[in-house]
Amino acid sequence: AGESVFGQGGGGGAGPGGPSSTAGGNGGSGTVVVRYRIESAVAAKATGGSVTSLGGYTFHTFTSSAVFTVTNGPISAQTLIIAGGGGGGSYGGGGGAGGLVTYGSPMPTKVANGSALTYNNSTSYPVSIGAGGSGNNYPTPASGGRDGAASIVTHPGGPYTAVGGGGGGGNTGSHDGNPGGSGGGASKQNSNGAPGPGTSNQGNAGGAATGSAGPNRGGGGGGAGGAGAEGPAGHGGLGLQLPALNGIVGVPGPGGGTNWFAGGGGGSGQGSTGIRYGGGGPGGSARYSGGGNGGGPEPNAGIPYNVRNGTVNSGGGGGAVMASPSSRGNGSGGSGIVVIWYPT
Repeated sequence: AGESVFGQGGGGGAGPGGPSSTAGGNGGSGTVVVRYRIESAVAAKATGGSVTSLGGYTFHTFTSSAVFTVTNGPISAQTLIIAGGGGGGSYGGGGGAGGLVTYGSPMPTKVANGSALTYNNSTSYPVSIGAGGSGNNYPTPASGGRDGAASIVTHPGGPYTAVGGGGGGGNTGSHDGNPGGSGGGASKQNSNGAPGPGTSNQGNAGGAATGSAGPNRGGGGGGAGGAGAEGPAGHGGLGLQLPALNGIVGVPGPGGGTNWFAGGGGGSGQGSTGIRYGGGGPGGSARYSGGGNGGGPEPNAGIPYNVRNGTVNSGGGGGAVMASPSSRGNGSGGSGIVVIWYPT
């Protein structure tokens, strides 16, 4: 509680005695002091994740599974959930990006999946971050890429889930790209495969593998902002830029800035020695929107192994290459991410 202290003014000095004495001095003016305890400048409303304050908002960024706990609620918060991307297929299609869902205000690039979520006081909400799917390598019996895992916010109104990205089709087993948040690209090595479909308002389909079924032809994986391109060696689908997260988290993309997510992985293709970029490219080593790069047969110095993988915490799909032995394998998908933000 505050405390008020009322000071008293000093008295005037007395003049010398006698009839001819001068007037005494004036009294000093008074004062008032109000004392109170200063609390923290910004009261914490929740714990969990990496916490950043910017532009009048508090952001909780989850790059691994944890718990979001409200300490001063209820909170009405915008929420982004991105799943893990799918892996690239051997001699096949690029991995699809992880599903991307948002709750809250619509963004210029994305129709919201629902209104802002309410998180109640003294309540904990588990947050699960999906891993990226591995890229399979020839001659693995089923050499399509593995699917990414879902990211989930556990909530009484949910759970709220982003679907993992679909793995790219391979040259053995199924040649189809797998369905997912965004679908994996198709392969036409030895047999005709179909591109994997995406999930409505989370992502897009993978690219088809055009041409004859003999030579390797792989479509790009689907991205959150667009379908994968047709093979041979199709580029990965475009990711999404989320302006609300500028300066908080994200990766480079074709429109500039570093707040891009969920690009599809590039596909592979016989006779194609150049890179097939992820995320709508050409991002090169930056891997636009987190999508891994793919391309033609090994040896291909233009596609270092570490840039075939989708970028960590972007939800990008893994790139596909014509690669043997397995030490020169296909890219794995990038892991997912969750961001929860509200007015400070």
